[in-house]
Amino acid sequence: ACELKPLLIFIFVILVLSALLTIRRAPLVLLYTHTLDRLFPSPLEELSVSSMRFAHTLGSIFAGVCLLLIYTDAWVGWRFTLLFCIMKTISALGLCPAYKLHRCMTSGSCCAFLKQR
Repeated sequence: ACELKPLLIFIFVILVLSALLTIRRAPLVLLYTHTLDRLFPSPLEELSVSSMRFAHTLGSIFAGVCLLLIYTDAWVGWRFTLLFCIMKTISALGLCPAYKLHRCMTSGSCCAFLKQR
């Protein structure tokens, strides 16, 4: 488990940089654009910059909490990290809950409980 801490720190740094630099200059987006996308071009997809920034900010907070918990209480920290891994896997499959939550809250079109206010 100790050899996984640097990987979690790396993920935290990538998410923080993505939140700060926005999607246009996010490290992994730039890496993909200059490598795989040149070999296998993907269709353009319109994304909300503010929703992506929200999702990356939430992810970096989640990763930071995982790190904090691992260094204070390893048992709880690694279980929280498992939850984080599940959420990031769901996000990587294109079902990003944080992105959809932000779009829902800002568009006013899909959050039924907000409409009742």
